[in-house]
Amino acid sequence: MADPRVRITHDEVATLPEGLQRKSNGYYYLRRRVPKDLVPALGYAEYSHALGTNDPKVARRMLPQLLADLLEEFDAVRSGAAPSSLPLLSKKYSALSGRGRGTLPQVQSAPTAATIATNTISDAEFEHILEMQEESKYQTEIDLRQQYEWEALEERAVEISRREAIDLTDAEKAIRMLYLERAEYRQLYESGTALKAQVPQPAMTVLPTVATTGSSDAAQTATQETLLDTLVDRWAAERKPDAKTVDAHRAVARWFVERLGPLPVEAIKKRHVLSFKDRLLEEGQKLPNIKVKLTRLRTLLNYAVDNDLMDNNPAAMVRVVVPDGDRVDRKSFDLQSLRALFASPIYTSDLRPLQGRGEAAYWLPILGLYTGARLEELGQLRPGDVRLESYPDGDDIEQSAWVIRVTEDAEDGLKLKNLGSRRLIPVHPVLEELGFVKFAQDASGNQRLFPELRPNKYGRLTAKWGEWFSAYKRAEAGITDDGMVFHSFRHTFKDHGRGRMAEGVQRRIMGHSGVGTADEYGDGHFLWQLVEGMRQYKVSGLAPPPPPPKFR
Repeated sequence: MADPRVRITHDEVATLPEGLQRKSNGYYYLRRRVPKDLVPALGYAEYSHALGTNDPKVARRMLPQLLADLLEEFDAVRSGAAPSSLPLLSKKYSALSGRGRGTLPQVQSAPTAATIATNTISDAEFEHILEMQEESKYQTEIDLRQQYEWEALEERAVEISRREAIDLTDAEKAIRMLYLERAEYRQLYESGTALKAQVPQPAMTVLPTVATTGSSDAAQTATQETLLDTLVDRWAAERKPDAKTVDAHRAVARWFVERLGPLPVEAIKKRHVLSFKDRLLEEGQKLPNIKVKLTRLRTLLNYAVDNDLMDNNPAAMVRVVVPDGDRVDRKSFDLQSLRALFASPIYTSDLRPLQGRGEAAYWLPILGLYTGARLEELGQLRPGDVRLESYPDGDDIEQSAWVIRVTEDAEDGLKLKNLGSRRLIPVHPVLEELGFVKFAQDASGNQRLFPELRPNKYGRLTAKWGEWFSAYKRAEAGITDDGMVFHSFRHTFKDHGRGRMAEGVQRRIMGHSGVGTADEYGDGHFLWQLVEGMRQYKVSGLAPPPPPPKFR
């Protein structure tokens, strides 16, 4: 019986190699991006050449030699040759009109620090990436535990399938039946694949392979080249990360090329990655940011290894050591910092800065402290998400409580980090005393609870607000510790709730998944348990700020 745990390779699904394209007419084409330094001379950014065949195997055989020839012609143009005189490029030569016709621009000097700064995503964006990495640690541990549990279950199913049915319990018999059915489906699939393979194929034309010469890394891989930017495209298309993550990886690919040139992925060696790290250090970039850049590059090259573009990851062992003094660890707000924040002009002088986006400046920090919710979860709340819920308590007495509903809604643009993030958060008594419920009721005519928040290019409503808050807490509250950011409110909620409420209740309120498979059964804790747990939460020694003027 075939083992159902069989990995389907790229060859089995007939993925075309890099540079080969099949058009709607059934014929194959060589398709290649023109190196950026040659675009002004050639007049186009992409090269396409018909191979004259509709046989995929013939096209695959032709591709390496044609790629090698094309790369040699690119080098010839760099050396001053006219594209119209070259066999391949002359078939798609479209010189730029005016000055610079058929010639390359002057080589530019290395980018200055100022130029590099304008061509990269901001430190604030990397700050957000670091915050998300910190937030993901807990969930990663859970995912690994669940993975080990599923692997253990799989091994158990295999063991049961090998035993005689007469020796099994009813539950084990059900597991055995499901396992064998899955194995049979797999066998049927493989039988169909084998029949297809027996169909006679047309004879293939084998072209001689011409060895390339030269000492450069690019020449050594002339028959198989993938640019980093192309690798990002392929990785993004397959892994489907969000737009912000794609841009972060694309930025790292661009930084790498800016410092080392358009080196093909297949030619990247460990010395190149080390050189990249050294350049970043010479430019004075922060060590945590360099660490993130190397992590992103490592991810891309891991994908290249997984797809047989390279034998091993040259960035695997390249690390940057961040001394404890430079490490930006997320930490809780201490009591002194909280007192300073809630004694700042927002709360004592009713200041509402333009970048603070109206009442969001007042409510978002307090909500963060008394809900433990993520910033974006709070920023995208709608007035109707603050509502009164009825429930039976532990003694079956009907009760009611105000809650905050954290949910996703594609039509309304609401997104969540994961399924465990969907939850009800009881409104803390302090929030009720400050007038939060009345504030939500007054906003009933708005689409959002904080309508002045505007999404950035990734659709994140609180991105700009978060940058403003980072500057405000430093300038107006004197909180200069880089480890204290808005995400620190989640750490604060965790610390001050620990011991006051059950761990499972606190995890549910914060939107953390359970720590084991058993925790995933059912719908979670009853609402009365969450309400009672929230009532126990307290930040000892902290007096809440005065309510907004309207609710005093």
